[in-house]
Order: sequence, then structure tokens, then C-alpha cells
Amino acid sequence: MKTYILSFVCCLLFSVASFAQDNQATIYQIQLGAYSKDVDQSKFNNLVDLGLLHFESIDSDRVDAPQGVTRVFLGRYLDIETAEYALKQAKKRGYTRAFLEQDEFTLNSEEGQAVNLTVQIGAFKKVNMRIFEGLGNTVYITRKNGLFKVQLGVYPNTYRSYLEQEIVPMIEERKYEAMITSIR
Repeated sequence: MKTYILSFVCCLLFSVASFAQDNQATIYQIQLGAYSKDVDQSKFNNLVDLGLLHFESIDSDRVDAPQGVTRVFLGRYLDIETAEYALKQAKKRGYTRAFLEQDEFTLNSEEGQAVNLTVQIGAFKKVNMRIFEGLGNTVYITRKNGLFKVQLGVYPNTYRSYLEQEIVPMIEERKYEAMITSIR
């Protein structure tokens, strides 16, 4: 009986761990630098084909933390291969101190549902990511078979009709092709 209970508990723990691991995702981004002066965005024009730029001001209450520093990041990548490709390209283009950062999060909606849908805006051999700047900070990139796939947001399955009725038409109004795809 003890062996049976122990086996059951081990299987249960493995199942819970597998479920938690299946709902984990990592978003990668490249830190290009940290600047104490105003950041001239034109300095980064040679990276527009690799991802969107985003900026983070560091204003910390800690005495030992730098004040008034702006960190500059490139892209939000859904897989490590795309992130490593973009990092290698950024270094070739002069950003030799650039490095990858990763942010792990659980792919659950606010309601606790598994998130596994995204809206693919297009697949491009070469793309100027600036055309997607107005879409917010949930633009993600993957690179497969030499194509950059640009995706907007991550959503639970229950949002499919909302995506079909609201998001896809909004994107198509901007003259992009859009389709709902799975991120798993």
C-alpha cells in the first residue's frame, strides 16, 4: 500500500511539474547599452531589421544604483535561436557589449487559462520593424527558415473569436496580413 501511495504521489507531482513547465515561456531581448545622457534613437538605425527598440529609465531609490540611466533594448523574441541570431548581427554592427536578457513568465491569462495563441502579422525575408512601432510593446519576433515572423500579443484559446472579430480586422485595416497562429 505504501508503495502504491508513493507511486501515485510521484506521478501526481510529475504531472503538476509538467503542466507548470508547459505553461512557462521565455521572452528574450538584447540590451544594447545603458546611457546616462539623452539617447539619440538615430544611433540605432542600423538595427531596424532585427527588432523594435524599447527604453527603460532607471530611477532607483538605492544609493548605489546609477541615477538617470536609460537602458536600450532591442526586440522581444519568442525563441532563443532568433535572439542569438539578432545578438550576433548586433555585435557585427558595432554593439560589441550587447548581451541577451531573458524574462520567464507563465503563459496564463488573468483568468488563469493557458495562453497559446498569437496574431501573426507577416513573415518577411527582410523587414523594417519601425512600421510596427504603433502596435505597442507586445510585438514579438521569431525567425524560421530565413523568414522573420512578426507576431502581436499572446492570448488564451477563449479569445479566438475576439481575435477574429476585433484584432485581425484592425491589423488588416493597416494593410498588413494577419492570421491567428499557435505559439506551441
